[in-house]
Amino acid sequence: MPKVSVIMSTYNDSRYIRQSVESILNQTYKDFEFIIIDDASTDETVSIIKSYNDSRIKLIINKENHGLTKNLNKALTMVTGQYIARMDGDDISFAKRLEKQIEYLDKHKDVYLIGTAIRNIGASDLYWRLPDDSEELRIRMLLHPVFAHPSFMFRKELVDEGMLYDESFRTAQDYDFAARVAKNHKIGRLQGVLLNYRVHEKQISQTSNKNQVDNAARIRMRLLNELGIELTDEQKRFYDEWVAEKVLGRADEYRNAYELIALFCEHNEKVQIYDKQKLNMVLHKLLYTWIIRSKNVRLILDFPYLCDYKLENMVVFLREVLRTIKEKVEKRLLKNA
Repeated sequence: MPKVSVIMSTYNDSRYIRQSVESILNQTYKDFEFIIIDDASTDETVSIIKSYNDSRIKLIINKENHGLTKNLNKALTMVTGQYIARMDGDDISFAKRLEKQIEYLDKHKDVYLIGTAIRNIGASDLYWRLPDDSEELRIRMLLHPVFAHPSFMFRKELVDEGMLYDESFRTAQDYDFAARVAKNHKIGRLQGVLLNYRVHEKQISQTSNKNQVDNAARIRMRLLNELGIELTDEQKRFYDEWVAEKVLGRADEYRNAYELIALFCEHNEKVQIYDKQKLNMVLHKLLYTWIIRSKNVRLILDFPYLCDYKLENMVVFLREVLRTIKEKVEKRLLKNA
């Protein structure tokens, strides 16, 4: 029985599938099975996969297209490994990805789902790193997902408990899965970049992205409902601007976030879902990150006002400035590596 089951769903990935498959087959950690569900591809994807004479590959070919979520659940019924790793047919795992993630889960017995820092390739060159702090990651999901799906590794115990992907989500199924896991289990993130995550033009176009946006909104509303929060139309508009990190013109507009932070903290006092001090701190960090990413020098220099002239808030703001600078330097170093 292998230690790890790697699961992948493919559909017309012939342009990138060879790189993707080989990045798994060439892992430094060798004890895995590689379950690939092809979703009725019409290009050369299947023939490329069949060209590999490797007994670890288990290829299942659908006669009809079922979509990613159903294919992943199908793969989960077949896994035999202690850990389950996700992979997509157009991304590239670094050679030590499985080794590093297995090391982490072996060491942290109370963590059930992890991801890694990633580097985007293709239509975006974003470098994405978040802290390895289960509670902070859980809080951040009130606004954004915290993992790249193909960087997932999780314990098979979750599947044994009945945890599957929700098939009502054709997109954002990873965000939903992570949010549900985090309700009852710790989650974590490896800090090193272990995946090149490919972003296509179609993924970042507004039209093609609508389903993803709508499904992500469903998840956020569910998380707010668990806190007992129902937003007014005005609060919802501002919340959506915060989620999208829309560039606003005036400092006063960003300060509206304090109303939402107070609302979230007030409701959390009643239901006690999140650590109250960490909830307050992380929400402030997310607000300040939004302001910094606006690249509006005038706004950034007005940070004492944006921090409500509170010393503890100003310290958090300046730390976020330093963290952003550090990330930009690391991104440049990775790009030149």
